[in-house]
Amino acid sequence: MHVLKRFQLYARHHRRQSGLVMGLSAGAGYAAAMLFSRTSWSAGPGGMSPAAYLVLALALVIGLLVLTYAFSVWKEKRLIENIPTSKARSLAMGLVEVKGGARPKARLKSPVTMTDCAYYRYKIEKYVRSGKSSHWSVVDEGASTNYFYVEDDTGRVLVDPVEADVHLGRDYQWTGTKPGSGWGPFGGDKMRYSEWWIVEGEPVYVIGTVTRWKDARDDRRFKIAERLRAIKADQEQLKAFDRDGDGAISADEWERARQRVEQDVLREELGTPLDTSDDFVITRDRNNEVMIISDRSEKELARRYGWQSAGLFLLGLGLTAWMGALLLR
Repeated sequence: MHVLKRFQLYARHHRRQSGLVMGLSAGAGYAAAMLFSRTSWSAGPGGMSPAAYLVLALALVIGLLVLTYAFSVWKEKRLIENIPTSKARSLAMGLVEVKGGARPKARLKSPVTMTDCAYYRYKIEKYVRSGKSSHWSVVDEGASTNYFYVEDDTGRVLVDPVEADVHLGRDYQWTGTKPGSGWGPFGGDKMRYSEWWIVEGEPVYVIGTVTRWKDARDDRRFKIAERLRAIKADQEQLKAFDRDGDGAISADEWERARQRVEQDVLREELGTPLDTSDDFVITRDRNNEVMIISDRSEKELARRYGWQSAGLFLLGLGLTAWMGALLLR
């Protein structure tokens, strides 16, 4: 995975740490620029000091990183355009593209508007004034980590949104005064609340890697453990296994309870058709590195990636050429 993409994913989940790194980097860059402006000609006409060369070399490395990242984004654009769409029933292990309606695996509500959804992302910002300048500062943000289904006309498959590149249109935004933060219409903190959702039935486009999430044996063990846990917490159910009536469950009595639950689970499996929709999940794989979730069309998403790669390419090329020319001069 490209180093800038890795930092982007890290920054999404560790805003404070990444903000500190970016602040320190900006401060170091400013100090280096000041040092460069004062010492660049200290070596004499036509020459530069070692510190100035170091600043230019670092800027050149950053330019090359941006340039290579532009090619990485371009590769993802070409992948979106060229990878064929697979059906949920016939998914093969490895990199796939699926399209379908979103279905929640568990009940989920967005934190700001309490909207029923399969996935959400939110951001809470505060309007901050500092002297003559002002800006929106992020107070809190986050996203759901629950798996959800993508369902087409052949079946459904689980999707893991963690570490995915999620492209959604904003569904909600409200700006106003925070209740209880001041008095009257002119008091209080000015806040902005934003949310992005994937609601049930909404068309979703996903590219990722199909991996095995669980098998039937692991699923059976999970069901047995859950039911035994429920029995242990219910005194009425425990009494049914207390054969000697002493008010305590012995090891032999608990083993009989385990066997009974296991038989019940096996009987249910034989009486119901096998559901394999939870056996596999689409996620980000370390080898393929691509994981995209979007409510946009395939064509619109490819166009977005194209513009992004073009902007990064021009930025990286310009910075690299400029710094390279200064070094050669």
